[in-house]
Amino acid sequence: MKKVSWLVLSFLIAGCGGIPTSSAIHFGSSRADEITSQFIRVIAQPPVDGMTPQTLVQGFLDACGDSSNDYQVAREYMTGAMASKWNPNSGAQVYVGSTLALTETNDEVSLTAQLDSTISPLGHLSVAANALNVSASFKLNQNEFGQWRISAAPDGLLLSRSDVDRGYRPLPVFFSDPTGSQLVADTIVVPLSSAGAATSVVRSLLSGPSPELAGAVRNNFPTGTRLTFGSVPVNVGIADVDLTQDVLAADATMRKALVAQLVWTLVQLPNVTAVRVLVSGQALDVPGAVNPHTLKEWKAFAPAGISPDASLHVLVGGSIRSASKAQEVSATLVPSLTSTLLSASQDSLSPHFAAVITGGQTLVADFAELGVLNEVFKGESLTRPTWDRVGNIYVADYGTGVSQISPLGEILAVPIDVTINGSGNQVRRIAIAPDGVRVALVFTDGVQDTLAVAALVQENGSARITGVHRIEGQITSVTDLAWSSQIKIQALGSDGTGGQKLFDVGLADGRVTANAVPLGASSIAIDPQGVTYLGVTAATSSNVVKPAFGQWSNVVDGAGPLFAQ
Repeated sequence: MKKVSWLVLSFLIAGCGGIPTSSAIHFGSSRADEITSQFIRVIAQPPVDGMTPQTLVQGFLDACGDSSNDYQVAREYMTGAMASKWNPNSGAQVYVGSTLALTETNDEVSLTAQLDSTISPLGHLSVAANALNVSASFKLNQNEFGQWRISAAPDGLLLSRSDVDRGYRPLPVFFSDPTGSQLVADTIVVPLSSAGAATSVVRSLLSGPSPELAGAVRNNFPTGTRLTFGSVPVNVGIADVDLTQDVLAADATMRKALVAQLVWTLVQLPNVTAVRVLVSGQALDVPGAVNPHTLKEWKAFAPAGISPDASLHVLVGGSIRSASKAQEVSATLVPSLTSTLLSASQDSLSPHFAAVITGGQTLVADFAELGVLNEVFKGESLTRPTWDRVGNIYVADYGTGVSQISPLGEILAVPIDVTINGSGNQVRRIAIAPDGVRVALVFTDGVQDTLAVAALVQENGSARITGVHRIEGQITSVTDLAWSSQIKIQALGSDGTGGQKLFDVGLADGRVTANAVPLGASSIAIDPQGVTYLGVTAATSSNVVKPAFGQWSNVVDGAGPLFAQ
């Protein structure tokens, strides 16, 4: 079956367009290009005469949010010697603004705050574990005019969470899946005011994927490949990527794949429409390709996504029915199983379905006979099934872990390299991304849930989940989750402030927005255009709703919405 892509602009980086709002919750704006329109540029203010050591350090912290001219304004808060040696590009520590405390002692100011996250020099943001703090110390001297200036400060940036939300943009950076045939998104953040976004994303590509994805994707650039001149200029929409001679070690297949990486990554920037790939000033020879390269020419490498032909299906009793074809039955339980379907999904590359039935102890699939759901796995508390790119089903069973069920009925336990909440047996939800590489997981310690993302590594017929890392720190309970784009996940749950909400979670920047949902919302489905559908369960009925004109509108009766062909 032909691979399909997640739409490059509308679905790749779209928000929850048109989702109903309420004055009690902060909601995302209408569907828009997040790279250009969802940010407010931070313009730093220089120091003024009469600042105390504490107000000067506060001014410096505020100025760290403006990267213009290599943080020129932030350097004005320093002595000349300190300004010349301070390196703001060694990474960043992001703190919770409301917890910031500055303490002044003579000519020294100390900072403490709750740590929100860290940003690596390449732009990878990592959400901090709970109860971690950041601390720093600043030495100050008075200049010849009697004005205080910072004479000693740590390298790197100290940013508030609001600085990141206002002034940094999330960007996808693409690597190849293990087959080399399609692309998988990694994510970084770069300063909005930076004129060198093209340079930043290419440097990230050349440096390889984030540690969390490193074992699950391929980078096609030969070892040692760098930018010849250290930057990627963009002129009249064309990004010039001039690489060192090391790239010539790539064969024809690798050259095609690395050009696809560059094109798909760079065209996400609003000022780039084509990419010219050079080697020391000369065009890189790529068989069958035309330099400069446009996205149209490299669509064969498109990241996998929901098929544009997929339509809404619902669960009615023991059957999966099409919502658009007069309730036509797509799959139904084998007659010997008289039960109700709780949740279901379809393999994106075949017509097969899998589902969990009432009680959550039985997984059924139509491997033996298309459209007839028969028992393939037993558990205690099974989650909605999810699929990889080779037709295997994955299901989490709380207290037992994650299992893989093959089309031949083989059952394998899937090890999880876990540093969150201790054990892989604490998985409550699992959702494999359409690319088949990234995995969204919900862990629990019995009191609070943790939303995480990891990588699915498949080797020699077995699978394991690696690189588990938190992607946000606000949500405390998750009922359901789904991949809404290449760089976002939606989660239905709560954050401890009361009531069920729909959370939009950015993988690159950890940004979370909350949206109102109807009472009884219990499941999520995302259509090929990125529109959210919710399953709503009441005492005597179930129905599916979607956003329309600022409110949730009924679509069809039925439970557990899913999109299938």
